[in-house]
Amino acid sequence: MKEKQFEKKAYRLSLIMYYGVFALVLLCACVGYTLQTHTQPIEKNTETIISTISYLYLMASIPFALWYSNKKVNTLGKIEDDEQRYKEYMRIVKLKIGLVAVAFVVNIILFYLLHSYNFLYAAGIAAVALIFCKPKEEDIAVALSKDDEEDL
Repeated sequence: MKEKQFEKKAYRLSLIMYYGVFALVLLCACVGYTLQTHTQPIEKNTETIISTISYLYLMASIPFALWYSNKKVNTLGKIEDDEQRYKEYMRIVKLKIGLVAVAFVVNIILFYLLHSYNFLYAAGIAAVALIFCKPKEEDIAVALSKDDEEDL
């Protein structure tokens, strides 16, 4: 019974974090749109350096977030305490969504600051990666269930 409560709570909080990222991006886009006429163009070299750093983070964070979360979720069944398993699962979800969300939000902000469509494409890549981070009830139920396998 307690396990079901943790599943529902984890699902609800995961969805709040997930959709909160999109709300934050929408807020950044609205603020960026209203302030885009007030920013000055920067040097091409500076834009190249910033875009390189942004792309490197994007290409490193997405595979790492998905790989790490998958690896850690597979070990959750060994934790006996339901509450400890729930806390560890939520830490993993926050990390996974957070790593991808940073790329999404930063590229939206950079798009409005630097007026380069390359950042919009990078934000689109992060948005697609965020789709793979969407919490599902079935996945949460599997992740928060105990391993009942006994070594013979």
